Amino acid sequence: MEELQKDSALPSNSSDSEPEAMELDDNGAGKSHSIEGNRDSPIDTDEGQPSMDVDIKGKSSLNDDVNGKSSSEPFSNPPINMSVESLEKFCKEASRSFFDEVGLISHQINSYNEFVSHGLQELFDSLGEVIVEPGYDPSKKGSGSWKHAIIKFGRVKLEKPVFWTGKDEVSVDFKPWHARLQNMTYASRLRVEVTIQVYSLEKSDKSKTGNDGFVQKRNFMNETHWIFIGLLPVMVKSNLCLLHSLKESECLFDAGGYFLVKGMEKV
Repeated sequence: MEELQKDSALPSNSSDSEPEAMELDDNGAGKSHSIEGNRDSPIDTDEGQPSMDVDIKGKSSLNDDVNGKSSSEPFSNPPINMSVESLEKFCKEASRSFFDEVGLISHQINSYNEFVSHGLQELFDSLGEVIVEPGYDPSKKGSGSWKHAIIKFGRVKLEKPVFWTGKDEVSVDFKPWHARLQNMTYASRLRVEVTIQVYSLEKSDKSKTGNDGFVQKRNFMNETHWIFIGLLPVMVKSNLCLLHSLKESECLFDAGGYFLVKGMEKV
């Protein structure tokens, strides 16, 4: 026993606890000693506690034991087939799904829809007020004063394409195939809300003395009307096209995105 105690008192350079470093107490139970003699070391084991696996970094793997997995086992990912055949199949399915959902010429239809919905209204709003000044001619002296006019553009309205039969002013739905057969332009009627104000500037009594100028404004007309401006070509399969509202198609392989001008397809 004295030899064992002397051996335990000597410093040890070994990193693992060996069976030779065990000693028996009075009750005959065996106790282990750590490298530095500290009983609170996490490497110490007792008979009453289960053993703990220690990884390379010195961390415990109790969570792995609870989950039934070992820390030495790597995290299992589902296998990915990176073969040439699988990649070709994936690319074909992705491209087919893209063209089925979006289409090949969807950018053209979306651009036209954006112009019809917002761009056309912004175009007329940018014009502002159009002031019409009279052409002063001293040789032409009328009984009244010179008249001025102000024209303001308001809301823009696009009608659905219609075809006028010429009989009792009856209109029917105008579809693209009608334009092809009749050599017509597939277009929509464009109407704009226009406010016209006509007024004159008359001289006051003070203007004779030179203290005041044309200060009196006399209005002759201030009216608002919906005026027909012209025809706007309609892109086939756009939101303005009848085929879109009726959810019809003249051809299974016709994706639209073009115009019909005098019966000819124009892109």
